[in-house]
Amino acid sequence: MKFKGSLLTLLCVFLFSTLFAQDKIFKKNGEVIDAKVKSVTPEMITFKKFDNPDGPDYSIPKQDVVKIKYQNGSEDIFEENNDRIGVTSSNINNRTKTAINNNIVSFAPIEFSDNGYGVGLSFERLLDKTGWVSLFVPAYLTFSSRSIKNFNTGQYDIHHSPMFYLAPGIKIYTNLNSTRKAKYSICPSLVFATGSGYNSDNGDVAEQSRTQMGAMVSFGWNYFPSNHLYMGFDLGLGATYTNSYGGQTAGTTGLSHASLRVGYRYHDRNNVPVNKF
Repeated sequence: MKFKGSLLTLLCVFLFSTLFAQDKIFKKNGEVIDAKVKSVTPEMITFKKFDNPDGPDYSIPKQDVVKIKYQNGSEDIFEENNDRIGVTSSNINNRTKTAINNNIVSFAPIEFSDNGYGVGLSFERLLDKTGWVSLFVPAYLTFSSRSIKNFNTGQYDIHHSPMFYLAPGIKIYTNLNSTRKAKYSICPSLVFATGSGYNSDNGDVAEQSRTQMGAMVSFGWNYFPSNHLYMGFDLGLGATYTNSYGGQTAGTTGLSHASLRVGYRYHDRNNVPVNKF
């Protein structure tokens, strides 16, 4: 009798768990769907609603789904759908938190400007959680080389005139397909520069202090191979509205800029999660 009672109890538990077993579909917008998943393809997820198992089939784009938790406890996690600019996920106390890596620090070992070539550093701060707009502040130091005759020795000396540039701007990402890790961007910015140079307009060969202010538009290619790694290439063109040598105003001139950057993405410790599962 005890064996039959135990068997009956196990059968009831099995039937109860089967009756209430369900799959859960977690969407990127935070919605959770109770369902019975029928198929998962590279493009679509097909399912029946849990409360209407004899009803019609429903489909949603796979790129809108973060993960599927099946009735047996296993999960399908679609990491490729979390590669919006600066998005990372972690599991803390059985709760998934999606946080935004809203800061990027990068180094440019290859930097070119209208003054010459050099190196640079930049900081980027996302201004919204979807990653459309960011504050972008690059700073770079370049050198121009010029051969100047030394009238005392009669020899030509090579002079490397430095120019330091600061170009704060607003970067706008133009394609935000969440399944793509490569993003294009456009960044209008102001340019402030100081250093030294030679004014060829008036024929001076003496090195003089030089200052510039102007505006530039940069076009970028940005690649996010992982949650924390960043690579990018920028090409900018513009013009000065102030250009002076030794305190004397010279003619306006063009501005150009190109850089290859690698960087690290991170999020603030007090960054509020945007999704909870």
